Amino acid sequence: MEKHDGLGGFLEPQGYRRIDLKKSAIGHFEVEAKLNGQKVVMIVDTGAPQTVLDMTAARDMGLPDEGPCGDGKAIGAGGEVSTSRTSIDELILEPISTGLRSLPVVDLNHCNVELEKLGARRISGVIGGDVLFAKSAVLEFASGALYLKE
Repeated sequence: MEKHDGLGGFLEPQGYRRIDLKKSAIGHFEVEAKLNGQKVVMIVDTGAPQTVLDMTAARDMGLPDEGPCGDGKAIGAGGEVSTSRTSIDELILEPISTGLRSLPVVDLNHCNVELEKLGARRISGVIGGDVLFAKSAVLEFASGALYLKE
């Protein structure tokens, strides 16, 4: 295991693993994850209650639409959006598996259009509080590191 001083040196002996984040052109923390073995770019959003997948990404990956998620609606930064659900084999923030086997699917096209206008990359989804709480996340802003507990 690679040794990191400071916070990493404290957390890693306690079973945490470091995940390096990239800061986007507009300041979001991005993580390159693997969804069913395919690389995807996701934003780490500490204010989002759930991890969600973009509708276009789900369709491009051939994931099944399993119908509405809950009442079929969610509230986000863009207002109310329709939601559905899909099954997945795995979502990994290397080297940590999130343990998720299904994800809400939302249309993030409005976000991706704006991200591209501002010079940032398109995203395939958002890592939210469900994963961050379950894995006892610690975010080190200064170094752009996310620590998750195995």
